[in-house]
Amino acid sequence: MNSLLIKLEALLPHLTNAEAKVANYILLYRENILSMSIKELAKDCEVSEPTVVRLCRELGLKGYSDFKIELAKSLTPNMEVNSIDDISQYDSSLAIFQKVSETTIQSIKNTCETLNNDDFDKAIDLIRTAHENKKNIYIVAVGASSVIATDLQIKFMRLNIPTIFYQDFHLSLESITNITEDDLLIVFSTLGKSVHAHHCLQIANEKNAKSIIITQYGNEITNKHSTVTLLTTNIENNLRLASQTSLILQMLIVDSIFIKLALDNLEEIQKDVNDTKKLFSEFKYYQ
Repeated sequence: MNSLLIKLEALLPHLTNAEAKVANYILLYRENILSMSIKELAKDCEVSEPTVVRLCRELGLKGYSDFKIELAKSLTPNMEVNSIDDISQYDSSLAIFQKVSETTIQSIKNTCETLNNDDFDKAIDLIRTAHENKKNIYIVAVGASSVIATDLQIKFMRLNIPTIFYQDFHLSLESITNITEDDLLIVFSTLGKSVHAHHCLQIANEKNAKSIIITQYGNEITNKHSTVTLLTTNIENNLRLASQTSLILQMLIVDSIFIKLALDNLEEIQKDVNDTKKLFSEFKYYQ
């Protein structure tokens, strides 16, 4: 079962200022909310009651009553969201490392709750089917996610799965215009706000291609246009200077996809790895 508090934390970057005030209040005073009416919560947050209702619906719930039921479930000991200490300029280097590690570990645990096994299996089946039917596999990523896209391309190369990926926006979009029915598009988008990602998904839909998007929970706009969505649940530190936690989560998903596909034909993959090492040795790449 997914924790409501985990989802609420992940939704923060997607909320309006008023909705974020309510969300932060709930995360801070979670134990007190169960005894509060919607009127009391709205008053304490200095927002309107409809704002509280909209937040509930952002979480996939019908209203405030359903929200309180799900919140009660999330407050059980095994589902509690741990608080993360803020990073300050007075922290030592080791203290910063420890706090960054805490946010990463918590995000990994939370993503284990939000990732859906059926969607994961379906995504891998789409990749497997596209490759077996000799369909093109396109990868789209912008910004820091391009590093993860490159890693996926390298891992697929080791599985003898060709892919098409360009970091340049123009070349990327130009390549996607060649997508055809039952080709596969894989999109990396942390918050789902990339116009490029939206345009590529739109083209894929128009051409009846399949699509997988790897993105953060709460990205409802882009999710609706993909065949399969793999959701991460990201908790960033208070500084939010970089999306390193998001990249780590995306990397873990890529690694999991690679390992699952490699297990389809493990003996041949291991033989290819040994042959590659032997070739590199013969060419004196290794001392």
